[in-house]
Amino acid sequence: MAAFVIMAGGGIEVLDYHNHLEKGGLNRQWLDQFLEQARARGISEYGFAEHAYLFRELLPLYEGNIGPDSTPLGRRQHEWFYAKAGKWSLEDYFALLENQGIKIGLELDWFPGNNKLARELLAPWPWDYIIGSVHWLDGWVYDVWEDTWQGRDTNHAWDRYLEIVADGAASGCFDILGHADAIKVYGCYPNPWPEEGFVKLARTLAAKGIAAEINTAFRYRGYSPNFCPDPQVLDIFFREGVALTFGSDAHYPEHAGLFQAEARDYARSSGYESCLSFKRRQPVKRALG
Repeated sequence: MAAFVIMAGGGIEVLDYHNHLEKGGLNRQWLDQFLEQARARGISEYGFAEHAYLFRELLPLYEGNIGPDSTPLGRRQHEWFYAKAGKWSLEDYFALLENQGIKIGLELDWFPGNNKLARELLAPWPWDYIIGSVHWLDGWVYDVWEDTWQGRDTNHAWDRYLEIVADGAASGCFDILGHADAIKVYGCYPNPWPEEGFVKLARTLAAKGIAAEINTAFRYRGYSPNFCPDPQVLDIFFREGVALTFGSDAHYPEHAGLFQAEARDYARSSGYESCLSFKRRQPVKRALG
């Protein structure tokens, strides 16, 4: 199939930078299904940001960061993680995606203290952008099994999440913050809501020139009636000068580009008139309209 192209007049011009091939593999047939759906939904710039743990070159990022396997939860996490970790190479990833008219990114799990290692491992590769996300809190993968929230202090979990996200933003190791309030995944909200933490995060993102994404997956997966982030977070981001990108977080072709036009309108509702696109980790400002 030809490289990814949206024909003139082919639909609303929006980005979708957060997509994953992991459910089907690194092959052209699976890739083309995503691109066909993105074309059908009028996506003008499309990119993949595969999870870092899938690539054997990046496994050192996880050493010592996914908790011990000496507890029931630890064993569960290790079994889940190592069932898929390191199954691909970055060489094969780039070989599949290059020269297709699409952006090549990565979703980088952020762990405090990984600044130097992350830079060293990412540097040899011609990324268009890096999405930084927090899925692990001090050895606990909080967004895989709802039952692991039982007995936990929700306020502490949110505070720690925001600390780690802010640490990642301050590192400057990534270009886009993925699903900024993903800690809401199972509907566990703190009381009081940590506005101060989100203001601090927003100011760090703005100071470092890191964009935040509007991630639509939380709605279509049934986690929340809202996109990610919630409206009050998006309002803070706008007020503090944080730039935006967009992503469907699709793991299956039918979700490619899903709700991206609506996400653009969602951004406008908080006052946004522009977003960022990326090429070789350099941002370009683009009008939303």
